Amino acid sequence: MKKRVFTLFIIIATCATHLSAQSLLDTFVRTLSGMGRLSTEFVVNMTEQNESMTFEGSYIAEGQNVYVKMQDIEIYAADGVKYEVNSQSKEIIVDSAATLGDDLFTNPKVFLSKLTSEYNTLDTELEGLKAVLLTHQDITKTMQITILANDDATLPETIVMEEGTTVLTVGFDFKPSNKPIPRFSRDKYPDFELIDMR
Repeated sequence: MKKRVFTLFIIIATCATHLSAQSLLDTFVRTLSGMGRLSTEFVVNMTEQNESMTFEGSYIAEGQNVYVKMQDIEIYAADGVKYEVNSQSKEIIVDSAATLGDDLFTNPKVFLSKLTSEYNTLDTELEGLKAVLLTHQDITKTMQITILANDDATLPETIVMEEGTTVLTVGFDFKPSNKPIPRFSRDKYPDFELIDMR
């Protein structure tokens, strides 16, 4: 079997032409970290060849307390425990909060923080806008990502991830929140099967 080898490219574009890639990423992380309790609604559009689908989701977190809702999935994390609720299969997977991961939807701050330490940067332009090309220090990593900043270049507003014929576009609206973070309650899902993976 042939092993597919890819190179990962990340392009960050912004109207703030004076910002370098590194300083822009640092600004994103610093702004998100300074919000305390952070929330966002997001819209996801995924296209593959000629097919497309769009769905909405939400995220709210403070420290290790996290709640994510996306399609049929709800994720609760608090006190070192993660509950992943699937309303379609009517299952609840219980695991350590350490398995929450650091992807774009479950931990955007860590996702962006990793970019600052794992990628080499090169300033460039994208359709007349200030842009930065980041290549992973591990050349076997794959994907192309475009991150567009908001108007004042302090937060990521749109993230586009491309690999082959698949394109994932996510629009965010990050802001501080004083709303309570939903916590898991077994009473809310009385008919769901609970599977403890710890």
